[in-house]
Amino acid sequence: MVHKPNQPVTLANTRIVEIDGRTTHEAAVTVRLQVFPNPIVEIESDELPPKVFDKERFGVVLADGQRFEAILRTRTPGTRKGTLAPVTQPVTVIDKRVPLREVHFSIFNFPTILGKQTKHTNNRERGTAIPHTLIEASGWTIEMMGVLNIWDVEKRLNRERGFGVTYNGRIRRLDGAVFTVEEVETLLNALRVFLSFARGAWCSFASAKGKDENGNQSWLRWGARYVAPWNGNRLSWFRSHGGDDILSDLFPKFWNLIASGDGWEEALFRAIDWYLISNESALHVGIILNQAALERLSCQILQRRKKSKEPAGRFLCEAFQVSNLDPQIPRSCTELKGLQKAHAHCWENGLHLLVDIRNDLIHPTTKRRIAFHHAHLEAWNLGQWFIEMLLLRSLDYQGEYYNRLTTQHNDKESFVLVPWAQRGQGGS
Repeated sequence: MVHKPNQPVTLANTRIVEIDGRTTHEAAVTVRLQVFPNPIVEIESDELPPKVFDKERFGVVLADGQRFEAILRTRTPGTRKGTLAPVTQPVTVIDKRVPLREVHFSIFNFPTILGKQTKHTNNRERGTAIPHTLIEASGWTIEMMGVLNIWDVEKRLNRERGFGVTYNGRIRRLDGAVFTVEEVETLLNALRVFLSFARGAWCSFASAKGKDENGNQSWLRWGARYVAPWNGNRLSWFRSHGGDDILSDLFPKFWNLIASGDGWEEALFRAIDWYLISNESALHVGIILNQAALERLSCQILQRRKKSKEPAGRFLCEAFQVSNLDPQIPRSCTELKGLQKAHAHCWENGLHLLVDIRNDLIHPTTKRRIAFHHAHLEAWNLGQWFIEMLLLRSLDYQGEYYNRLTTQHNDKESFVLVPWAQRGQGGS
C-alpha cells in the first residue's frame, strides 16, 4: 500500500447489494480509510439506498462479499449522497472460517529503521534504501518492508504530523503450514503492541488481508485501532540505526512471554499502554500512569499482588531486586538528587521518591509540594526510564538504547548499552 500522508486510502470500489438481509437497488460505493484528523473507515456513495435513511443501524453486504453493521454518518440534504461507517472499527468484513496460508498488512506511523537487512532499489536518478526487517518467532515469519516512498512520507509527516502508511508486511508459517484467523489475530496484536513500545507511541495496522491455501482472499479487516499522530521528536528507547536487528532479536522474546500463558500478555499490554499514554500526556498524568505501569509489571515479576498495607515503594523495590536492577536516582537527575539530599531520611532511592511525588499529586497534603512541582519533569522522565529498563530486562535485551536521562535526543552519545550488559549478566 502506497499513498500520500494524511490523504484517504481507497480500500475498495464496489456496490451495496443487501441491506438487513434484503436485496436492494445496487448502489456504487467507494470504501475509504479516512486518515485525517483520525483514521476511520467510511463508505461513500452518491446514491445510497433509501432504507439507510430511516434506520439507526443496519447490516450491509457489498458485492465483493464484505459484511458489516453500519450507521449513516453524513448525508447531503435533499439527495441520496452520503457516507456510512462500520459500527465497530477496525472491522472484519470477510471471514470465511477457513485456514489461512499468509496475511498481508500495512502499518501506520512506524518510523524508518536502517540496518543490515536494508534493501536497495535502483531507478534512473539514484539508488533508494528501503527498510526491511525479517523476524522469526516460534515458527512464524514476519516480513516488514518500507513503502517505496517512505522517505517522502517521513518528510511530509515531519512537516504536517498526522498519519501515513510507512510499512507493508507479510506473515506466514516458517514451514508453510496453514493457520487460523484467531492465531494470526493474536500475533498481529502482539506485533502492534511491540512496535508501539519501540516507537514510544501507538502505531497500528491500516488493513490486514488473509489468503487461504488456494490463494483466495478468505479474511479481510479494514481500519485501525488507536494510533498516535506523528511526532518526530517523541522520546523512545529504540535505536533506529540498526533497528532491524533489535526487532528481530526482541520480538521473539516478547512473543514467547505472551505465549507462555503465565499472565505476561495482559501485564505487558496493560503496562505498555500506560507507558505510551504517559509518553504523550501532561507531566502530572504521566507520573501517575508511570507508577501504575511499574506496579503492574512488578505484580507479574513477583507473581503476587501488592498487599493492602504494603508500601508501594517497598513493593517496587522487591521487583527491581528480583530483576537485578538498580533503583537509585542517576546523577543526571539533579532536581531529584537535590530533593533526596535535603530529605535523606525520607527516600532510600528513586522508586520511593517517585511514589511520594505521585501520592502528593493525588493526596496534596505534603509540605514539600513546591519542591515536588519543580521536580515533576525529572520525575516523569525517570519513571519512563524505569519502565523501559524493567521491560527490556524482562526481554533480556543486551544491546544499545537511547538513554532519555542523559543527553539530547538523537545525539549519538545518547545511545549506550543497557546497564546489565555494561556490568555483565551476573553483576549488580
